[in-house]
Amino acid sequence: MLGLGSGYRPYEFEGLGKDFEARRDVVEESVQLIFDGFHRRRWTHEGKFYKGKVEGQYEMLPVPIQLPHPPLYMAGGTDRSIGYAGRNGFGLMLSTLPGLDTLASQSKIYREALATAPSPQRNNPAAGHIDIARMVYVAETDEQARADTEENTSCTISAISTVPAPVAILARFLKRGGRWITGCWLKPPCCMAAQPR
Repeated sequence: MLGLGSGYRPYEFEGLGKDFEARRDVVEESVQLIFDGFHRRRWTHEGKFYKGKVEGQYEMLPVPIQLPHPPLYMAGGTDRSIGYAGRNGFGLMLSTLPGLDTLASQSKIYREALATAPSPQRNNPAAGHIDIARMVYVAETDEQARADTEENTSCTISAISTVPAPVAILARFLKRGGRWITGCWLKPPCCMAAQPR
């Protein structure tokens, strides 16, 4: 299985010096390269973001064992990304955050776009599958579940929605020649360990 997505946090792009507004165009061009890599042993590509060729005595290896290729999923949260996933036969990964009405609307957009996908893309083993990630914790009572998870859930939501600094700091560190060792979200503040080369 391979999951792709264009990203949605501007600070991650800023920290890595990449253009946030071009992210969907980059992904859409890269998808064609992925398909070429799966289905063609040799190819040439001259695009806006990528250029390259595999020719002569060289060929793309390994080839997929799963046919026509491994299950491909696309993360989407906007009409453009969701429609693109459908038109290209991807399975769809939706966010943990929207309510049921939004998820139903997004699923409808996906299914309508999927109906227009050409047959090679509809052969994707993941085509038509919709994954909706949700945080779930099971306890004897609702009160116990809340007591067990409230602190860490609040920390996680805060970390993924409001803390751009660690990513930007790490990106600058790596740009100056640092080497990533490990990173984890434990308890506030965020913990990251890195060392110079």
